[in-house]
Amino acid sequence: MSTPPVGGGTAVILLNRARAGRLLPLLPDQLRSTLTVVTTGGDEPLPPVGRIVEVAGRGGLGGRLRGALGWPGRRAALARVLSGVRWVVCVDGQDLAAVEPLLAPGPGAGDEGRPALLPGGLRHLVDRWLAEVSRSTSST
Repeated sequence: MSTPPVGGGTAVILLNRARAGRLLPLLPDQLRSTLTVVTTGGDEPLPPVGRIVEVAGRGGLGGRLRGALGWPGRRAALARVLSGVRWVVCVDGQDLAAVEPLLAPGPGAGDEGRPALLPGGLRHLVDRWLAEVSRSTSST
C-alpha cells in the first residue's frame, strides 16, 4: 500500500498569524503553492500559498481558541474548508484543538469522508513532499 501524496489536498492550520508569517516562507515555494492555509485575519504579511482562509480571531491564545471554536458557524466554516482536504497539518495545540473534531478518527486519510491529521508538523510535511519529488524525478 503506497502512502497518499501530500501537497495538493493538504491544509496547514496556523491560527497564530504572526507565526504563520514566520514559518510559511521557510517552506519550498512549489509545496507552498499547493497548500490551503487556515489562519486568523490580520496585518501580518504572508507569502503566496495555494489558498488562504482567514477565520476571525481575537488577540491572545484564549481569544484565538474562542474565535475558532466558540461559534457553531465557525466550526461549520472550518468543516467546509476541510471538505476537499485529504491531510491536515497542525502546528501547535491550539490549531489541533480547533480542527480535531473535524478529523478522521483513526489513521488513514479520508476515513468517513474527513481529512486525517498528518503527524509531525511542517517538518514532516516538507520531508514527505521532498521524498515524493525525488521519487517522481527519479522515475522519469
